[in-house]
This record gives sequence, C-alpha cells and structure tokens, in this order.
Amino acid sequence: MVAVAIAVAACAGVSNTPAQDLAYARWRACAPDSGLVQIDRVEPNGRIWFSYVLESDRQAVAACIVKAEPGGQALPEPVGVLRSKGGA
Repeated sequence: MVAVAIAVAACAGVSNTPAQDLAYARWRACAPDSGLVQIDRVEPNGRIWFSYVLESDRQAVAACIVKAEPGGQALPEPVGVLRSKGGA
C-alpha cells in the first residue's frame, strides 16, 4: 500500500516544463484544423515532434512554431515525420 501511495504521489507532481507549455501554446496557434498534422510528443526542452501528410503543411507548421514574438523565447527546431495516407 505504501509503495502504491508513493507512486501515485510522484505521478501527481509531474508537470510540464515552461518550454513544454510554450510549445503546446505554439502548437495550438499553428496547427491546421485539417487533421492531416498531429502532434506526437514534446520534449522537456520544447522540441515538438509531429506527423504530417502534406509537405506544405509540414513547412507551414514548422515555420510558425519557430517564429517567436519579438523578444519572446525561441523553441528548438520541430521535427516533422511523414505519415502515410493509407489505412491500417
């Protein structure tokens, strides 16, 4: 029981880094609504990994994510991974 309580308490204390919070905010602002681009993960340093179908979407999302507000924090270059259009 004690081990379970410790494990639950440890998981409850896990939160995003400030860089991850910024990355998720940029993702929400940059990702198209088409469903052809999906976020896969965000590293603690803020690097976003995403999958895409169209190269034009990859380019647009990547450019948007790295574009910081004047004086704002820069994020690492995102990584786009081509996703096949076919089914399972």
